[in-house]
Amino acid sequence: MYTKLFSKPPMSEKLLSRPPFKYIFDVVIALMKATHFPEGLFTPEELDPNSYNVKWVFTCRVRK
Repeated sequence: MYTKLFSKPPMSEKLLSRPPFKYIFDVVIALMKATHFPEGLFTPEELDPNSYNVKWVFTCRVRK
């Protein structure tokens, strides 16, 4: 279904069964670029991949 919207990151069963944070981040960014949805939900800092560190990823819970 999503493969029609974007080609990277690849949608594989291995990645989808237990996706790492970076993979989820890349999928959300690809969807936003392809559809402009959910525009305005994330701040520019949240959309910057360099603003996340490993410790934060493991201790934070996504609330949006």
